[in-house]
Amino acid sequence: MPWFETLTDSLTALGAAAREARLAAHAARTTCALYDLDRLKPIDATVTSANRPYDNEIRPHDRVLFRLITAHHEHADKLSGIYGMAALTYADGATWAITQVIAGNQPTAVHGLHNTDGAFVIPGPLPEVTGLDRWNGWKAFRAARKAMDECEYAAAFADGLASESYLSDHDAGQMHDAINRASGLSEAAFAYGQHAETALRFALLDAFRTR
Repeated sequence: MPWFETLTDSLTALGAAAREARLAAHAARTTCALYDLDRLKPIDATVTSANRPYDNEIRPHDRVLFRLITAHHEHADKLSGIYGMAALTYADGATWAITQVIAGNQPTAVHGLHNTDGAFVIPGPLPEVTGLDRWNGWKAFRAARKAMDECEYAAAFADGLASESYLSDHDAGQMHDAINRASGLSEAAFAYGQHAETALRFALLDAFRTR
């Protein structure tokens, strides 16, 4: 297969991975919402325990609900982390591929760094993409990149405040706002990756026309 086909397939695979992780993360959060105690009303009844003479009344509905809620939140947090990494990997891989094509290179696959578990390692801020001004999706692409950058800045800002030994009420409010903004990073990175995947196809066509 030509290099440009295997390259686009490589990026498509990253996008498919991010979509699967996104679906799983959203499903887990939806399940968490089903176990909201404002909706569920625990039955205030007990069972007795023969081997617990000093505390032999147990509320089974309460206990199981709290165990389920804990398990669902732990599961949702884990899947959220997987989605976040998959989305950032998608964004990083797409940016790398675009910049390589614009530079005149012909990579056969997206290239990146991996840890010992085989997961991608995001080396740092994504490089800026230039040279696609004639693409009709350029403005939307730039807007998606700006949204992702703002989320990453908010995450770094919140981490910086969290490391302080003392926070004023104003600082605490800023940290809370930054955490809320940073929580959208996975979605912003996924949206950027989708725009970047289309940008890669344009970059390939433009490169072939130029040559």
